[in-house]
Formats: sequence, C-alpha cells, structure tokens
Amino acid sequence: MKDLFTKLVLALFLCASAWQISSVVPVQAEELSINYAQADQVDKTKVTELIFPKEGDIGFSIATIRRTQEEANIPEDYQHYHTRNPLYQYPNLKRILVEEGSSQYECRDGVLYAVEKKNNKRHLLCVPMNYEGVVHIAKDVVGIISPALDQCEKVTAFEVEEGNPYYYSKNGVLYENRRDYGICLRAYPAGKRDTKFTIPSEVQYMNDGAFANNKYLKEVEFVDEVNAIPAAAFENCTSLEQIINVPDELRGIGNCAFEGCEKLQLFDLPKELTSISGHAFEGIPPVKKIVFPSKCMGAVLSGLKMADGGVMEVKGPWMGMEMEDIPQEGNFIFKGYKETALYKTMKKMSNVTCKPYKTSLYKHKTKKIKKGVKGKGKPSTSWYKKKKKVLYIKTPDQLAGMQKLCKKGIDFKGKRIVLKRNLDMSCYRSFEPIGYNAIEEFKGTFDGNGKTIYNLSIHRYDYNYVGLFSALRGTVKDLQLKGTNVYGRRYVGGIAGNVFNGQIKDCKVSGTVKGYSHVNIVGMYFYDPSE
Repeated sequence: MKDLFTKLVLALFLCASAWQISSVVPVQAEELSINYAQADQVDKTKVTELIFPKEGDIGFSIATIRRTQEEANIPEDYQHYHTRNPLYQYPNLKRILVEEGSSQYECRDGVLYAVEKKNNKRHLLCVPMNYEGVVHIAKDVVGIISPALDQCEKVTAFEVEEGNPYYYSKNGVLYENRRDYGICLRAYPAGKRDTKFTIPSEVQYMNDGAFANNKYLKEVEFVDEVNAIPAAAFENCTSLEQIINVPDELRGIGNCAFEGCEKLQLFDLPKELTSISGHAFEGIPPVKKIVFPSKCMGAVLSGLKMADGGVMEVKGPWMGMEMEDIPQEGNFIFKGYKETALYKTMKKMSNVTCKPYKTSLYKHKTKKIKKGVKGKGKPSTSWYKKKKKVLYIKTPDQLAGMQKLCKKGIDFKGKRIVLKRNLDMSCYRSFEPIGYNAIEEFKGTFDGNGKTIYNLSIHRYDYNYVGLFSALRGTVKDLQLKGTNVYGRRYVGGIAGNVFNGQIKDCKVSGTVKGYSHVNIVGMYFYDPSE
C-alpha cells in the first residue's frame, strides 16, 4: 500500500514537472509541406516547404526572365516600381523542392531555378522568404530575376562560385557585372548584421531594393559614380540613421527609396538632382529643412512630414508638385519665386508662411533691342477675316490676338498669315504662346516674310510645350527672333514647343531659350506618316 502511494505521488510530480516544462519551453512550430497544385487548399502562411511538379509552367517563362533581367540592368531606368518576392504569399516558406524529371525547373539548396537544357544555364527565380543563412550561386547562373531576392530578411550572405561571368560577391554582398552597363550592387543581405557599409568605388549603379529590409545598418557611405538611388533602395531599413557622401551628380531618387527609414536624418539634396519619385521619404522623422536645387523639375513628397517651424526652399522655377504631395501638417516656412504656380499654391495654405526671393524670375540679362513696331499690350483680333485666305500681322497686339483666336478654336487651316513689319514685343511681359499644349493647334502657314520679332518674353516655368507657338501642325517660315527670353518646363523652343507633322523653314533664334529638358529652336518634333 505504501509503495502504491509512493508511486502515485511520484507520477503526479512527474506530470506537474512536465506541465511546468511545457509552459516554459516554446513548442516547435509544425512544418507544413505541400504540393504547389494543392496550395490553394491550405493556409499559405503556414507553408514551410513547397513542392513543384515536374510538368507544367508555374508562371515563369525564360522569355519573361530575360526581359525582366534586361530591364533591371538599364542604369537610366530607376523609376519603375519595386516588385515583390514571387512567392510573397508564403511568408514562412523555408525551402522549395522540384519533382525529379522536370525539364523547366530545378531546386538547389531549397532555392528555385529555371533551366535552359540546351546550353545548361540557370536563372535564379526565387529565394524563399523565410530562407536562413547563405545563398550559394553557382557559376552556371546567368540571370537573377528582379524580385527573386526580395523580402528575404534572414539571408545573411551571398556566395558566388568562382568562374561566374556575371555575378560575384564581396563580404557577403552580391554584385553584377554587365560589361555594357558596368558594375551593379545587386543585393545587400537583409540579415547581415554590420552597422556600417561603404559602397565600393567600382559600383556605378544599384538595383531596385538593393538594401531593403535590413534592420541593422546605421550608416551607408556612397561613391561618386552612383548617379541615382533606385526604387525601394533602402525601404524599411529601420535602423538607418545617416547617408554619407551623397554624390553631387545624383540625379534621381526613386519610388519608396527611403520609405520606412524611421531614424534617418534627411541629407542635403545634391545640386544636380532633377526628380524625386513617390513616397521616397515617407516615414522618416519630420524634416527641419529641405532645399530643392535649381535643377529639380519635380518631386512627389507624399508622406513627407515637416517639423514645426521647418523650412522648405525651392531654388528653381521648374518644381512640379500636386496639392496632395505637399505636407499638410505642421506649420512651416516656404521660400521660392512668387511668380511660380507652386508659390501661389503654398500661399493659399493656412499652415504655410511664404517668403519670396528678393530677385524675380522675370529679370534676365538679355538686353532689349529698340527696334520694330511697338504695341499697347492689349491683344487685338479685329484684323481676322474668316473668308480671307491671306491675312496680315502689322502690330504686336495683332500677333497676341492670334493666341486668342486659337484659344477660341480657330486653327487657321488653309490660311497664310504674313508678317508685314518688324515687331517689338517688349509690351508683353510674358507672352502667351500661340496654340495651346497640342489642344488648340495652329494649322496654317505663318510667313515671316523676312521680318524680325524682337524682345519676345515667355515665362511659363510650370508648363510644357512653350515657344512662340505652343503646338504647331502647320508651317512657319522665313522668320527671325532676336533678344528672345523663352522659359518653360519641358519641350521648349524659340519658334515652337511641339511640332506635329509641321514644318519650320529658314528660321533663326537669338537670345535665351531655357527649360528643364528638350530645349532648342523646336522643343519636340513628331512625324506620323499615317496622316
């Protein structure tokens, strides 16, 4: 009886001990292996192993891979949106398997590849999102599709087999060597625990999402050769505090480039910067001061927060920004040219104090030439006769009247407009171009008749297709412009901003014609042979 009692007490003690241990030691999560064909029948978030069948296409063709690879290696293209891991629906996926006998796919160390049997080459398709440790890339791997390495936060290093002509690794970082484009920093491991990193001097550009999701990096130093920060380059780098030595020649910052960098102190924007794409700085701490350089044509600042009392300064005239892109919270100071549309928009906002520059955009060095017939600064349309095929321009006000007529829908098709005298346009501080942005086009013939238009000033910094003619589908001939001051955004020309199946003959322009891009005597010429 006593032995029985002792045994009972001991059993209860063991049960209690077992319960106590189970309450302290975490239970190992159950691993779920599933065939790809049956994936829709289970909770994909619980899948740890995915088996692909030997027959059938799983959605990756070699043609698609090659096209994606080619696009990913164009250094000038930094603006396409960052894509997700092909198997993003399986966040706990550790490995991939392929059934024996597959002619299209194979797996190596749990990583999925596409196979070209004819030349025995491989394309890396996907690293599972929950893959841990080092990703080994063999020498026969010729391509890595753009999103293949995305969101793999437990990858600590990349190792490339010696002899691979396209890829190599240094200190666990993956690089790509395409002779036509130079060296690309392909991927910095999201699980790499270093806090500082200096981009090697040989690197010329970075891949989308190059540093994305790394939670350890605090400081990244750039090299001068890199001229753009691509889409999602540092997305969700939550420990990142500082970007050092931002290149002076940096021209673009891509979509979501620093989104989620909650500790990042905004660096000074370089003088050559021309554009900032959507959500680039969303989630960073409130900005005390941001200065947009004179060459910055546009910025999408969605998500950017200004510190209370902070300063936003726009040094150039070409800044394009929509209302939804302007920080709505916090009181801040805006500095810029009062003649621009952006300044006028900021002026209307209750939380913004506007301070204009002392200098004006309208003050330019080109001296006015005292020649030609002067006008009164009041456009005249009385000279226009609907039934006449030949019409004459004798004053600056009549020339300005052409713009008014075009705006009413008169395109002058089949008519010849002859300039009878030299004109002095100085009475118009900012002449409005004839024709409007390819909507109300001039389709007739403007005959300069060997005459000269002096002192033409057009200041339309926020507009595209700027010139004496905005949109021209007809002919301009035998005309000179002297003492010209024409300023626009894109497609800026002395004679015309946009010529569509039109002609420019024996025309000359002297003075200043300036814009962000596509600037000449004609901003853009387009010919459609089907018309």
